[in-house]
Amino acid sequence: MMLNTVAALEMALNDGVHPLIGEQIGPRTGTVDRFATFNDFFAAFKEQLGFLIDQSIEYNNLLGRAHQYIHPTPLVSSLIDGCLEKGRDAIDGGARYNSSGAALVSVADVVDSLLAVKQLVHDEKSLTFADLKAALDRDFADDEALRARLVNKVPKFGSGAPGTGELAQEVIDFIHARYQSRENYRGGRYTSGFWSMSNHVAFGSLSGALPSGRRKGKAFTPGITPEATAS
Repeated sequence: MMLNTVAALEMALNDGVHPLIGEQIGPRTGTVDRFATFNDFFAAFKEQLGFLIDQSIEYNNLLGRAHQYIHPTPLVSSLIDGCLEKGRDAIDGGARYNSSGAALVSVADVVDSLLAVKQLVHDEKSLTFADLKAALDRDFADDEALRARLVNKVPKFGSGAPGTGELAQEVIDFIHARYQSRENYRGGRYTSGFWSMSNHVAFGSLSGALPSGRRKGKAFTPGITPEATAS
């Protein structure tokens, strides 16, 4: 599975509405004027992300059960440790190891955006969340000064600045724990990874402007790589 973590961020910014679709997709977690603290917004983001993770697991399990019914794999199973011993197809849980994986895309973009909200909106209070949201909706049209602040004045993931790595770790730990808590259709556990192949480009083309200063449609950072301005 490939999951776009920026989708959860955009839904947290829009009370559960995904702006690409324009429909209520996730839970209602509040509009930006309701987040009195950064932790309030961070909690909304995690709620949206948890919702998407749960949906991805449900979809994958349904697909897996369909494959169990219509597409057994006896030849492949004969080459996988555990299947012959158990007399069970790999797709039915015959293998020694039965984990399922998900690749989380755009984590660095999410962390950079969270850092921007935390610093400018809540720590410095030099920008209202409503004004930031309006700038995002305009894709920073006539907001180059603000965009320059977001890009150049907010510490980024990978910079080594205090708090950046810790916030990234908190996001990663949440993702890992949410997946690990769920069982897949073969009786194994879900796990998470952070690679994107080329999907950081595709997902970026479907996403709007971000608090990190990234413009609408621009490719996300690949894998777990910091954004190029992080140094």
